[in-house]
Amino acid sequence: MRRTKGLTMIEALLALAILGVLLATVASLQVSNLTVTRAAAADGERLEVARAVFETTARRIEDDFAAYRSCAGGAGACSDAGTRDGFAYTVAVFGDPVVRRVGGGDVPTRGLVRVDVTVEGRGGATSLHRHLSCLSATARPAPSVADPGAACE
Repeated sequence: MRRTKGLTMIEALLALAILGVLLATVASLQVSNLTVTRAAAADGERLEVARAVFETTARRIEDDFAAYRSCAGGAGACSDAGTRDGFAYTVAVFGDPVVRRVGGGDVPTRGLVRVDVTVEGRGGATSLHRHLSCLSATARPAPSVADPGAACE
């Protein structure tokens, strides 16, 4: 029996099945990519808001650093909450925080305040933690290496 040119029905169906599996895989990857891209965009927006809120808080602290050094636990005047660009945020300020060493143990600090900003919205939350020094707040003499916090007294 002599074969004619072209594909048989079985060969054509097999090729279509392979093509269908490949297209389904590519479509699944595309959907995953879109999900990750949207999540990354929301994270970026929350981080932008957290930075803006931190900068506003930092200017306020630098204007009256002594008042914020007495903050304990982020209560009262040491906390703030609100909305910005459609995101809810909270701010807590802690005076003279304890810094944890990588190898273990705590290091008490002088002349620092810790600012924690948390932004929530669009399916998640982002936190930003920064320390501000009294040296950036006002013009002070250079601190000594032995006791850098002494310049803030």
